[in-house]
Amino acid sequence: MVTSSSAAPVGFVNLHSRPLPTDHAAHRFTVTYRNNSSADRTIAPQILIESPAKGPFLDPSDIRLERLGTDGRWHVVPLASQTGTLFTSLIPAKLVLHSHHTLTQHYRITVIKAAHGTIEPRIALYA
Repeated sequence: MVTSSSAAPVGFVNLHSRPLPTDHAAHRFTVTYRNNSSADRTIAPQILIESPAKGPFLDPSDIRLERLGTDGRWHVVPLASQTGTLFTSLIPAKLVLHSHHTLTQHYRITVIKAAHGTIEPRIALYA
């Protein structure tokens, strides 16, 4: 179930990060988060792609990020940019994860323009 609340997250859970691939091939990765609490939780998965500390900074046109939909097809996920970090929007990603359930999402990333950086998935937690 998707929620419509626009409140800011109360925290984030950082998941396993990995280097940004340096070739131009499509690479798959999976984001998994389990709600171990006894209550339902509103969450939003987010993908951050960090530029190297000394640049050059990444541009959204450098990367193609896709998420595997429930229809079995890959859908492009738009990326925004701020201070050298590319990121996916939280609002359309918000959902309620029931108590003791697991969220698993499959992504595919392709580096369009030669770049270096780190893929850093995280989960936004809401009150």
